[in-house]
Amino acid sequence: MDKTELIMSLAKLINDTEKSDYIIEEKQLDKNTYLSLVAKDKDENIQTHPDFEALISILKYYNSKTLNYVIMRLNENKRKFFIEFNDNEKEKFLSDVRDLYEKFIGANTKYLPFLETIITDWLDNLLKQ
Repeated sequence: MDKTELIMSLAKLINDTEKSDYIIEEKQLDKNTYLSLVAKDKDENIQTHPDFEALISILKYYNSKTLNYVIMRLNENKRKFFIEFNDNEKEKFLSDVRDLYEKFIGANTKYLPFLETIITDWLDNLLKQ
């Protein structure tokens, strides 16, 4: 049984309704090719704010492990930030997003680890609400 058949057999374990939620992804690491069963992102069109999108794009620019985690958590919780928050909470959230964006705009490599700590703590506190 080769790798593709193995992954396909794993995919068959999932019932037909869930099968459309997964794709087989191929990655090459260290001259070895790996196949994995990956959940598809659920497309949910939530209207966000340009400041939020600007923060996401600057975090993607710096591309560190911590910031990629923050991006993932922000994207997972868009519904909470833009639909479930009331107007006061949303305005405070967007104000914090603007402040963080301004801090990342002028950041240098020595200041970046400190900013990563700030944004991670901010996000953890925000999600605990």
